[in-house]
Amino acid sequence: MAVSITSDPILSVRDAEDVLAWNDERKTTLAINSVSARFLQHTNRLRITSGSVTEYKRICGVNAFWLRATPVSSVTSVEYYTLGDLSSTYTSDDYTVNLTNGKLVIHGAIPQNTGQEESLKVVYTGGWSTVPGDIVFSALQLMRLDKKRLDGALGVNSESREGFSTSFESGDLPRAVREVWDRYRILA
Repeated sequence: MAVSITSDPILSVRDAEDVLAWNDERKTTLAINSVSARFLQHTNRLRITSGSVTEYKRICGVNAFWLRATPVSSVTSVEYYTLGDLSSTYTSDDYTVNLTNGKLVIHGAIPQNTGQEESLKVVYTGGWSTVPGDIVFSALQLMRLDKKRLDGALGVNSESREGFSTSFESGDLPRAVREVWDRYRILA
């Protein structure tokens, strides 16, 4: 059964094959997809690599929103909807966006919450053109750890042999990986 790589991988097949040395394209692809999905889940991001994103933000009288696929390259459109119908379209003069952290601020009055279903639709290009090195390095660390777990060499809480005791780290994300990924976390 063929497995295709995610459209938004955290690292290249070549990098992963260098670490895993499985010589099995299917296993390597599954490992890349797994690490990529865990990064997105841990950091609350929508994308890793640069691409088109459509986000809907619920309006509650607030004029600032955080886009979840940073860094932002460009904003294509910002539209305001009430009960699913387009109410207004904002021009680039009506808002500012911080391209680094993705904070979008609507200038002037934003409609107050009327108790109806209201939302802001933002279409933009976001994500890294090149994934930062510390993310790639930590993803490779996690991939090595996953390989050890699959090989049965990791995950034991403690093991005693001839009076010596060894402890292994278990859990989904080791502390070193979590510390790097936390710097890229988006609070949604």
